[in-house]
Amino acid sequence: MTKSAKLLSLILCLTLSLGILAACGKEEEKGTDGIWANAKYTEDATVGEGAKTVKLKIEAEGKSITLTVKTDADILGDALVSYGIVEGDDSEFGLYIKKVNGISADFDTDGYYWGFYQKGEYMMSGVDSTEIKGGEEFELVRTKG
Repeated sequence: MTKSAKLLSLILCLTLSLGILAACGKEEEKGTDGIWANAKYTEDATVGEGAKTVKLKIEAEGKSITLTVKTDADILGDALVSYGIVEGDDSEFGLYIKKVNGISADFDTDGYYWGFYQKGEYMMSGVDSTEIKGGEEFELVRTKG
């Protein structure tokens, strides 16, 4: 093998290796976003205006953010729906939340649901029947069923 052929082979190997590493890096980078790629908020934020303030921690795939929600609403669900933080379907049991912050959890399609908590305790009421006075802290956690 001539010197120029060896050099060409080395350059080709390096080019292929760098291409493979770059492709793996992009796939890994894309994978780290996961379901958060569709999120409306990816960092802590303040949403809305109003006399009452509640904090909402949103947890999914090991990541969490806290939204400070300012509202004049008396019911938490009314505030969250009006600001587009939660989406779902009305059912005989109340609002069935299917999206929080743009992140889906639909038990019928993916086996996940949005658990609703206050101070780490599972709530016995839904967001659409939880009254707020201001100063409360809640959590919505994407949970495998």
